[in-house]
Amino acid sequence: MLILQRFYIEPIESLHKYFNAKTAKLYTDLALITADDAIGRDGSMFFRNMGIGNLWGEYQTLLVAPVNFKKSLLEYINGEITKARKGEPAYILAKMNSFTDRQLIDAIYEAGQAGVKVDLIIRGITCFVPERPGLTDNIHIRSIVGRFLEHPRIFCFGQPADSHDMDGIKMYIASADWMTRNTENRVEVAAPVYQNNLKQEIVVGGNHLGYTHFTYDKEESLNLSIKYLQNKFLGPVHFLENQSIVIDNICFIGCILFTDFNLYGTPDSCRFIAQKYLNDFRNVKLYEKGKLRTISTEDQLALHK
Repeated sequence: MLILQRFYIEPIESLHKYFNAKTAKLYTDLALITADDAIGRDGSMFFRNMGIGNLWGEYQTLLVAPVNFKKSLLEYINGEITKARKGEPAYILAKMNSFTDRQLIDAIYEAGQAGVKVDLIIRGITCFVPERPGLTDNIHIRSIVGRFLEHPRIFCFGQPADSHDMDGIKMYIASADWMTRNTENRVEVAAPVYQNNLKQEIVVGGNHLGYTHFTYDKEESLNLSIKYLQNKFLGPVHFLENQSIVIDNICFIGCILFTDFNLYGTPDSCRFIAQKYLNDFRNVKLYEKGKLRTISTEDQLALHK
């Protein structure tokens, strides 16, 4: 959507017509408005080009398919590969619906093998085989499935010197997945995010993170698991466990909490149902006295206390 200033400004109530109220109840997505002149000029030029059927316009800030979208992504990936080979911190974080573009897949494989830490959040289809020794050790893929349909596309390249300095990160929000149909055969747009406060993400842990990535360490009070996760999330992502961070004078506090199964006053029956039906008690492992075993409701009750 491009908003142009006119002599007559529509009342703010009329802006609802630009959004689909039905899909807004089903999807999660991003809605950022910018007054950046360069992005505005590119946006205006983009719509002019679309009006005359010109797919090959030139843009200073926007990544536009089929013009420079894939080319720019490959350049950013190669930039992180160069950093890693020099022994510098290198990181890629990408969130999208699907990832099937062969050139971009090969580039991410190469990045992982070069030592770049890669986190991919893919809601649907991906053609990767992650975490294969010697091939994709540094590439991790997860899918978020919840009440709402995940729809944002977010691409981040680079790792900052510290959690408050986001200038070293290139971040884009986009309409396109990393699929050949999007990168080569459709008109798609990715816009840069410049403000540092908009580049930061906060993660608070939970049992779901333990399915494939860590085990609770009873003897160390979760310290080893938490340290692993804190090292796992790089760049603009802050993993909070009994910690806080201040962003734009707003303090965020996060910690892992464990239930006592007594919300409804029937702890025994709740424990029985949880043990039988929840994935936590099939997939999360507990490390105790040098051995791994599946976590139980008794373990979680003890951690709660």
